[in-house]
Amino acid sequence: MSGDDHCPIWGTPAEIDHTKGDCSIVDSPRAGGKYWISGTAEEEVKSCNHRCKARLTTFLVDQRNGGNECPRVDSRRVKWAEDGEDLTVWVRAERLLGFIADQLDHVGEEYTLPSQAKGITQNA
Repeated sequence: MSGDDHCPIWGTPAEIDHTKGDCSIVDSPRAGGKYWISGTAEEEVKSCNHRCKARLTTFLVDQRNGGNECPRVDSRRVKWAEDGEDLTVWVRAERLLGFIADQLDHVGEEYTLPSQAKGITQNA
């Protein structure tokens, strides 16, 4: 691992284990944690637009929430993300509220978005 590694999906700082042959294990805060990515998928994701990357991240988060600590991103998953549908505004709002609720101990508690979220814009 080196200090200048970046998430293959988002290009943000990440820890990467390159010792797995033609794949990497990435630990990316922007992608929600650890994931495995093939070398081919890593090249393919470079041409993905923001929505495709968001769908990949949603997949990774859903997999982790389902108990898979290190989900896999391969060429087939990148193709799925390229062709996939965006989450509706309602589903995205429910997920955001659920995430915030998980961070709070009681109703009325103050919550500040993590510093990573500052400056990130999302087209509606």
